[in-house]
Amino acid sequence: MNVTIRIGRRVLLVAILGAATGCSTRWERKPSEPVSPEGALASKGEMYVENVSVLGPEPTQTVPAGASLPVVFAMINKGKAPDRLLSMSAPGAAESGTLSPAPVTVPPGTSVWVGAAVRASLRGVVKPLQVGDFVAVHLRFERVGELVVPDVVIRPASYSSTLPRSPGAS
Repeated sequence: MNVTIRIGRRVLLVAILGAATGCSTRWERKPSEPVSPEGALASKGEMYVENVSVLGPEPTQTVPAGASLPVVFAMINKGKAPDRLLSMSAPGAAESGTLSPAPVTVPPGTSVWVGAAVRASLRGVVKPLQVGDFVAVHLRFERVGELVVPDVVIRPASYSSTLPRSPGAS
């Protein structure tokens, strides 16, 4: 009986420590938490997607249903083999997503910025959107499969002036 009590206490201690330190398998933003100024991020396998933002209207305006919105993000391939972004979508937020050119190759050990030489957009938003609204962006890669970026914020179009440009752009 002493052994059972000691094991039970250890299990209880581990459970309490895990809860106190916020131990979980997936972080989810609570509506009361601030949004990162850099944009949303996610990863799957060796593919990392960072600084994901949807560019919308100015803060006092609303994008009507049916409109198209540009999407910007960085893809980082930390693997040893190339991968290709085949498609993008935002189920429940837009009828379709487009990439130009498509597919987009991400060589191993490099990053590709989407928003300059490579363009992405959500076409046919299904409901009016404003700055501060959130959508989930789904990216489908050839090797790692589908990578979902939750909590992508709609940012003002003027935000694009702070983003990287393609080499040689002014």
